[in-house]
Amino acid sequence: MNKGGNILDLFYIVLTVVVLAIVFMASWYIMSQVQPDLDAHLNNDVASNASANALQAIASFDYLLIFIIVGLLIATIISAFFIDTHPVFFVMSLLLFIMFMIVVPVLSNVFDGFATNSQMITAADEFDVTTSFVGELPKYFVVMGGLVLIALYAKYRTGGGEQI
Repeated sequence: MNKGGNILDLFYIVLTVVVLAIVFMASWYIMSQVQPDLDAHLNNDVASNASANALQAIASFDYLLIFIIVGLLIATIISAFFIDTHPVFFVMSLLLFIMFMIVVPVLSNVFDGFATNSQMITAADEFDVTTSFVGELPKYFVVMGGLVLIALYAKYRTGGGEQI
């Protein structure tokens, strides 16, 4: 019982993506603002290399976020496939999916407002893959939701009842 939460898992993926995108961009912005002062105060090559490497490591999360999304989506689809669900619950899952289709554009707009802030424009330019993905998040959500619903309800069921 209580196993039919895969559409809710999909919403958690979207929420995680938006939060991680904001955290990565804010981290890059903070590090880029702190780096010149840090290099000036420490005044050695080791500290300069370390701060430059830290900024580069944060920028690499632009592509890493795509791998996180794909991994979470694959895990959700696999778990949806292995859950035995009755087709009656499809209506409830579809209503929940439609409700989330209303919320996901709001999350996308929140990220867009954050990314187009005058101070965050340089960070948004650095995270171009993340910015374009989250900007198109409602379209991707529909595709991801369709895949999860297909995996959840379109599997072959063998009858025969419970075996002891």
